[in-house]
Amino acid sequence: MSAEGIAEQRREKLSAEMYWAMLPVEEWLDKCVPGGALPSNMQFQPFSIEWKKQEGDMYMGLLQGFEGLFKAVGGEDDFIVRITDSHPDTITQGSVDAGDVNSHKLDLVVYERTLVAELATEVPPTRWRHKGKTQGQAQSAVAPAPEVVPLEATNANVPNATTSDAAAGPSTTSADPFKGHTKWALAEFFIEVTNDSSMSPFSFDPEDPNGHPLPQGSKHASSRGQIIEYGNEIFSRQHRTFVVVISVYCNYARFIRLDRIGATISQPFDYVARPNIFGLFLYRYTRMSPEERGFDPTSTRASDADAAVFRALAGKYPALAKAATPGWPIHELTINAPWITAENRAAAVRGDIACSPRKFLIGRPSYRSHSMSERGTRGFVAWDVTQRTAVFIKDYWRADIPELYLTEYETYLKLWESPDSDMFIPTLLGGGDVVLNPDGKRQLTLTDTFFTEPALPGRVHTRLVLKEVCRPLTSFKESRELVSVLYDALRGKPSSTSSIVRLANSRKAHKRAWEDCHFLHRDISAGNILIYDVGGSSSPKTIGLLADWDLASTKEQVEHPVASLLTRSGTWQFISGALLNYPNKPHLLSDDLESVYHVLNWCALKYLPHNLTHRPAALAAFMDMHYDLAYLDVSEALGSIETEKFYKIVDGSAFVRGLPEDHPFEMLRSALAELFKRHYREAEMPLQRFTVTAEPKYADLIAPWAGSTAGNLPLDSHALIMDEFLRVLNLPQEQWPPITKLADQAPHGLPSSTSIGIKRSAGEPYTSTAEKI
Repeated sequence: MSAEGIAEQRREKLSAEMYWAMLPVEEWLDKCVPGGALPSNMQFQPFSIEWKKQEGDMYMGLLQGFEGLFKAVGGEDDFIVRITDSHPDTITQGSVDAGDVNSHKLDLVVYERTLVAELATEVPPTRWRHKGKTQGQAQSAVAPAPEVVPLEATNANVPNATTSDAAAGPSTTSADPFKGHTKWALAEFFIEVTNDSSMSPFSFDPEDPNGHPLPQGSKHASSRGQIIEYGNEIFSRQHRTFVVVISVYCNYARFIRLDRIGATISQPFDYVARPNIFGLFLYRYTRMSPEERGFDPTSTRASDADAAVFRALAGKYPALAKAATPGWPIHELTINAPWITAENRAAAVRGDIACSPRKFLIGRPSYRSHSMSERGTRGFVAWDVTQRTAVFIKDYWRADIPELYLTEYETYLKLWESPDSDMFIPTLLGGGDVVLNPDGKRQLTLTDTFFTEPALPGRVHTRLVLKEVCRPLTSFKESRELVSVLYDALRGKPSSTSSIVRLANSRKAHKRAWEDCHFLHRDISAGNILIYDVGGSSSPKTIGLLADWDLASTKEQVEHPVASLLTRSGTWQFISGALLNYPNKPHLLSDDLESVYHVLNWCALKYLPHNLTHRPAALAAFMDMHYDLAYLDVSEALGSIETEKFYKIVDGSAFVRGLPEDHPFEMLRSALAELFKRHYREAEMPLQRFTVTAEPKYADLIAPWAGSTAGNLPLDSHALIMDEFLRVLNLPQEQWPPITKLADQAPHGLPSSTSIGIKRSAGEPYTSTAEKI
């Protein structure tokens, strides 16, 4: 598939996973940009827009119209508008991960008029070219992007600035005042423009403002997904609770408010005939505090001195190297929470400790989700200013379903309550829901409040501070380390590169959480199993940690589910075949264990040599077919999803072929395939999928999966799968010939998706008020 096709698929998926709420324009303004009425004497000049030729011909009219509005409402000294459609970000692109380097260009961006923002967005006229139209002294090609420079600089942020340029200050002749670079880390809100009805993200029918706002078709869905993708770029580089977007089609527009569960959009309006609508929006927006404009008040830009210290620390602490990537802004987070004391730094936080504020310096995230409407997880290697050490901060938006789930913070507290706290899970140092002092208000999503039938659970902003700074599972160095780390995540003791000896009474993660602490993880994936390096260079060891317990259920919930819990949970690629194929099957221990098997196969397909190694197109198609694609039957409550993954498990077929048959890795893979085939066979799966119409009884739900063994299925416990891991890990090192780890052989997969137990309709769900404006 071409790069364009991959991008279109990604954007269609982003659009499909969003929840959309539509409000009348005045209600949208009151809910999303609350404030006073316009003064009676405030007048606005109409927009002069040329929309009948090329899209680029609209930009200058929009810019001049918004600048006139800013002047009319008294905001011209605080905000600027730039046309940015031809120049991508030159500051917050990074060289560490390809996913963080992009050529996206917003059409128009509104920035706060600070010295940094203004200088960083200027573009010399000799380098300006935009869609369908050339401005100034355009060259035949866009000049190379300037060198990446830190945002903490002032005049140094001028693209291609020299020392003399910086000393002279901003130039009045060498820069076009209307054009600029897209700056994700600085954008307030953005404006996306089209004059092509086949590409419009929304319907803009003035005769039917209450009509369905989401036109069908891949081009329309891709355009919506592009807006979401751009919004997520801002979320990824700033600390925001929401982002405002304006979607313009010819002389019509819609407001959009993006948050971490969906989008609240306005009905369309004719902004040329009614400029007062944009006027009221800007009148209120310019009088709002940063927090009211969607900026997280618990995060502030670090001082120049603190930013310099943070970047210097990267030389001493390699884990901070990516966080200190040049060009990425450094922020200071304030987290008010219970913390362990300095005397107990090796322990985990307990629930009876009083709250106190603690400050952390963070930079570029080590991981970020590419989804807008799910948890929006970002992982930061941070510097704890109080304890003067590197820690890991998980920043995400959890599902607000207190009647169904413990929070991940509460789950960690429960897991660490045991006196025998020697577990292969991360050590919680503090954190919890982001609380705004002094009123204790939490940061919540808004879109969900407009869904009533059925109700849509909202999301709560959460940060967890964890002791261990780990590597991702995909950084495993060789096949034995991969197997060892997966074993640790299930049950095991620290592994060494020189010897691995497993003991029956060893440390454990998943097994102990289930058997002793009575929690089932329910989201085992390649992203939730981490590699923790211990022992230093003299005695290096690696440990596998099982992280991300935010979808965990108690044993009581697993064995006595309510109907609302009968929803798929997990990361799409690693959810068991049975859960996907049977919509109301309860999530059992065997489903988690099957996820481990899928993680093993997925990593092997991407990083180990096999029969598809030199056939990249065939490998991409295979992974799409078995891990990303599904056939949806929407006739059932959750939709029956048939996947090739399911049938391979049932048949015991190999996901990975071409590995040496006598190699321990292949021995393990083959043994696990037979184990899961046996489990499915003995489960006597029903031929007909079943649905639940009332509060179910566990006995009724489990009956189709009990088979003739009356609950003693092969994967009703950890024993058999652990035995298979143990068998190969106890082989001498000389019986593990090296298998060369390769670069990612399938880097262009669709982004992973998770479910939090929210039922989706077949199409893109939206809700609308019925009132006309």
